[in-house]
Amino acid sequence: MYEFDRHDATSVPAENRTLGLKPTAARLANKQDGCTGRFWEGRFRDQRIVDQAGLLACSMYVDLNPVRAALADSPEQSVYTSAYDRIQAERGEQIPSAAFDLVSVSSDQAGDHLRETSVADRKQQRRAKQRNLTGRRILRDRWLAPLKKSDRKLADDPEVHRQGVRASDKGFLDLNWQQYLTL
Repeated sequence: MYEFDRHDATSVPAENRTLGLKPTAARLANKQDGCTGRFWEGRFRDQRIVDQAGLLACSMYVDLNPVRAALADSPEQSVYTSAYDRIQAERGEQIPSAAFDLVSVSSDQAGDHLRETSVADRKQQRRAKQRNLTGRRILRDRWLAPLKKSDRKLADDPEVHRQGVRASDKGFLDLNWQQYLTL
């Protein structure tokens, strides 16, 4: 097995990165639960997603899992899924935004701040930022990446989200939310 070096993760081929993460996650979970033994059961395995059909199947599996497990009667009641968040957003439900107001800082300003501010003061500033959110509210699904891929962008083109709510505006499927929900 490949030994995972968290400081040099880029040296690990993408297909092998999970090989290093799974044992680490298993050890941490076993430690937290105060037990030993096999964490990942035999039925759990890595599955490469190679095309749109596989990605759609994976997404639907995750969104329908609470229904399949009889924890909810429908996606509308599957509270911890992206389908639930998208459905609630259609109804206008909002949640507090965890995003901070983004402020553009030059490299020189960042360097000056690091040189002139003690580690203790920087830690205190970080803690204060964590407690002082923007107070804004966003639609419940705004933190999720859009479903529909842009027809105007190539697959490798980045689509950075400029409001600081989510990592990307790049969609991941060739269908929109209504088509997904119908399936």
